[in-house]
Amino acid sequence: MKTLTSVKKLALGLAIGGLFAWQAGATLAYSIPVGQQGSQPDGPYALGDLFTISSGISVDALGAFTPNGSFSSPVEVAIYSITMNGQSIGSSSLVTPVLTFDGSYSPGVALQSLGSPVNLAAGTYMVVANNQGGGGGVVDYNPAWNSVNAPNPAHTGINSMTAASGINFSQNGYFTSTGPLTGLFPTTFGLDNYWTAGGPHYGAGNFDFTPVPEAAGFALAGIAMLGLVYVGRAYSQKLKVA
Repeated sequence: MKTLTSVKKLALGLAIGGLFAWQAGATLAYSIPVGQQGSQPDGPYALGDLFTISSGISVDALGAFTPNGSFSSPVEVAIYSITMNGQSIGSSSLVTPVLTFDGSYSPGVALQSLGSPVNLAAGTYMVVANNQGGGGGVVDYNPAWNSVNAPNPAHTGINSMTAASGINFSQNGYFTSTGPLTGLFPTTFGLDNYWTAGGPHYGAGNFDFTPVPEAAGFALAGIAMLGLVYVGRAYSQKLKVA
């Protein structure tokens, strides 16, 4: 009886662990403190943040920074797959639909569902917000600017944006003048040397994602299901004996 109880506990533990490995809640690629206002007065630009992922993710929604909850003119957001050639973009391809943000949203990060999630494999990508910045749809947040009137000459501002686990914003941000997102790459983007380490350079484009379960996760979920079946059968046998 003691052995059966131990096995039941193990099976239940595997079941719970497997289900947690299989399902995870959606997470923003990076968070911005509540009430954070825009800081970069020039533009508008198409502002991009390079990021890398070491394992697959599923992008559920795209987002745009809007501290006051509205856009005075439309802002487009999309994600590109990027190959780097040294410190330049070698090639790129659009991997999500281009979503347009206009009108009123909840303050902070406006989100729009993609409808059908887009799976991204391990690699390098860029999330771009077009027509964002001073004079555009909304003033973006750039931690390298210490006010809306004057840039920080040293560009060593404190980054208030925190990247989510599994999303690495360690590379430089890129920017250019506005234009259709489908035609921006690779010739019209320039390297932005004003990089603030520790997170994305621009509070502009964002996205919501969930991890894609790896083979081990599926295997653990399978073991969990078997464990639950075993517990059920063992309990039935116990009732018959009784």
